[in-house]
Amino acid sequence: NVSLVNTVLCSIWADSFAYFADQIEAGKSPVDVAAEALDKHWRVIFNGNGYDESWPIEAEKRGIWRIDSGVES
Repeated sequence: NVSLVNTVLCSIWADSFAYFADQIEAGKSPVDVAAEALDKHWRVIFNGNGYDESWPIEAEKRGIWRIDSGVES
């Protein structure tokens, strides 16, 4: 059953959206809030082929955790 996983993921998204909304309601520009979030988290954004052999090397360069074993994770 994946309901707990979905609950956790939705809670994380809700917390992030609440943070964005608070910043915008405090007077920040939505573009500035989005740009700040991208600058802070750019290293985890990936639009390529996650199955490509070069991706684990790139992930390590970006400082992204890589756990290859489900048991280890």
